[in-house]
Amino acid sequence: MKLKDKLDLLRTATPNCSRFGQLHKDKSETLGAWKRVNFHTLFISSENTHLIRSHVFQSDHKRTAEEWAAWFGEHLSRIHSQSVLPGLALRTGKQWSVEQLLGWVPDVKHKSTSAAVGSRRNKAQSKGRKNG
Repeated sequence: MKLKDKLDLLRTATPNCSRFGQLHKDKSETLGAWKRVNFHTLFISSENTHLIRSHVFQSDHKRTAEEWAAWFGEHLSRIHSQSVLPGLALRTGKQWSVEQLLGWVPDVKHKSTSAAVGSRRNKAQSKGRKNG
């Protein structure tokens, strides 16, 4: 999938960004606290190629959006420079740097209101007996 398509998917799913860096579709998704979040980052290589990666961060206790923003402010640059960038260099053979921090979303275990699933399923119809 092309980088533009990935960015478009992310923007379509989460068109808004809160002041704490949380990507969301509507304001109700910003209320609450979460133990796990996915942080999306745009990387650029020394050969001018781009890569979008999401990284899962987990906490022992639930944090609000403001608490996650404070935690990322303290730890994210160190995590990128000491863990993520060397790992990308080993896997690809290129030197990478962070071009843009796109934002974070609560982990997939978070129940989203944008994709409601019906509680009833379509049951297969029985064919019945062939001769009566």
